Amino acid sequence: MISLLNTNGIEDPIYEGSLGNWFDLDSGTAIANPFTIPTIDGQQTFNFVYTTSTENNCVDRANLSFTIYEAYQSGTGATVDVCNDDAGFELFSELSGAPNTNGTWTGPNGFVSTSNILNFDPATFEAGNYIYAVPDNGNGTEVTCPGTSTTVTVNIIQNLSAGSNMQATVCRSDLQVNLLTLIDPLADTGGSFSDLDMTNALSGSIVDVSILNAGTYNFEYLVQGNPLCSSSAATIMLTVLEVDAPLVQNQSFCLLEVAQISDLQIDSEGFDFNWYDTTTSTDVLPTDLILVNGEDYYVSLLDSHGCESDRARVIVTLLALNDASCDGCAINDGISDNDDGENELLDLCNLPEVFPNFEIEIFNRYGTIVFKGNNNTPLFDGTSNVPLTIGNKLPSGFYFYVFNPNDTSTAPFQGSVYLSR
Repeated sequence: MISLLNTNGIEDPIYEGSLGNWFDLDSGTAIANPFTIPTIDGQQTFNFVYTTSTENNCVDRANLSFTIYEAYQSGTGATVDVCNDDAGFELFSELSGAPNTNGTWTGPNGFVSTSNILNFDPATFEAGNYIYAVPDNGNGTEVTCPGTSTTVTVNIIQNLSAGSNMQATVCRSDLQVNLLTLIDPLADTGGSFSDLDMTNALSGSIVDVSILNAGTYNFEYLVQGNPLCSSSAATIMLTVLEVDAPLVQNQSFCLLEVAQISDLQIDSEGFDFNWYDTTTSTDVLPTDLILVNGEDYYVSLLDSHGCESDRARVIVTLLALNDASCDGCAINDGISDNDDGENELLDLCNLPEVFPNFEIEIFNRYGTIVFKGNNNTPLFDGTSNVPLTIGNKLPSGFYFYVFNPNDTSTAPFQGSVYLSR
């Protein structure tokens, strides 16, 4: 700043000719008038003397002292966009111009700093207006340079997060796995997946594990929010397990064994297993299901992780009643109606289970039918159940039966039983 030096206010005429000179009493050097005021740090007092000398060598002098106070500057504000995961930064450095360092900050929700130093951490500070204010300066009476303030507006952009790295174990028999179900529960959605191992099994977020061998594969989940913010990535380490299909043989059972699913033999040490009626069925067969002659059954192994193998085929053969390797049906040849709890019924052994549609007819020695039975009637106990003789207690003697399996493949057979009263 340039200022024209003048007197201390005395009303005497001032000589302004070429013979007058200004001197700095503190430095003893001559100064020019107008005087260029230097940069002031806080305040500065100047002590000058003005001397004149006439042509007749008449000398006069006058002293001039004055104090200059610095007008503190708060600088020019700004708007700052930062991401919540950015590193901290010095807020004072966001001011432009020439701000003084003797100011303080105020901010949202009563925030106050005690100096110009404010390391702004986006992770912990609030967004909003932060005001930098410098104080007044002066002697408090005649001269006061008012302080100023300026605002830095901080916008905090919440960056997206891919969460932590994750690990998962899946079965090759799962066929497909959606990686979205495997990312960190705290991760933001809307990202994309990439195949770090270049398996060609990834489409969008779906991994076709059916084309992968047993092993571990890495996939990356990447999210990108505001372009000002950095992207976030996490790795999903996917371990694919595979169970080899069991080695089984076709199996045979005697018809009267009434074999069930649980009777099928498989070497599954260390494994559980499931039985199905087709290669694609999802319904596991119950273990008490009775086997059917010539039927195909399919078995798969299950490991401790619940991974299921491919299915192996087993053909079941039920040997006929008269097969030499099977014991015959031990239908008792005598019944006694004496309430002793033994041989009181005509025991058909397992025949009703093997032939659920069977029919049996019992005749007396004259060829007259005295009893008709099936799976819905009680076993023969020596009581007639045919018209005209229903409920009659039959006399002792030999009776003859004809058992008809009614299964289209097994011929009827006959036998005799002695009824004792």
